[in-house]
Amino acid sequence: MTQYSGYLSPHVDRIRSMHEAGADTRQIAEALYALGARASTSEPGVPSYKLPRRHHVQNLRLMVLHVLQRLGLRTRRKRAAASS
Repeated sequence: MTQYSGYLSPHVDRIRSMHEAGADTRQIAEALYALGARASTSEPGVPSYKLPRRHHVQNLRLMVLHVLQRLGLRTRRKRAAASS
């Protein structure tokens, strides 16, 4: 099993337990946001305190997905539609 040691590492146990209980990435991201986790943007000149809650949650969802993948846990992901 691969380990994760990034920004969300203090929340790995919570992420794992919520995932095992059936929570999706949005639910996990919402819980982490409620606990004070924030995920800014990489766009230059945009201070994180000006980002709306939905933006932080959207970024946290991607971070949670990365954590789950690093931990070797299966996740459901939408597949891109096949082009005709």
